[in-house]
Amino acid sequence: MGFSVVFYRPNEGSSIFDNAGQVAGHDTGHDTGHDTGHDTGHDVRVRAMILFCDSPRTRKEIQEYIGIASRGHFIKAYLTPLLSSGQLVMTIPDNPKNKNQKYVRGSKNNA
Repeated sequence: MGFSVVFYRPNEGSSIFDNAGQVAGHDTGHDTGHDTGHDTGHDVRVRAMILFCDSPRTRKEIQEYIGIASRGHFIKAYLTPLLSSGQLVMTIPDNPKNKNQKYVRGSKNNA
């Protein structure tokens, strides 16, 4: 019986997280009773995505940045909800599957 701990090395020597596990350089101050003192990995990744997309980024760049391996899971759990809420927008909205599609922070941000 036992357990294992997996540490992932940040890409290119940088990390989206600071030593407290928060998105580096960003504190929203929007804690609820449920998440006071900690945020779920999902919440941290969503905020990181929004911050990372200050400049246009490809799906692959965003996905690698937040450390999600599965393309399908990333699209379903992260990308689609942020696009639906307007927190991220497509740079080529008339052609969503364009190979040059990028995503950028939208006007409805809660990050």
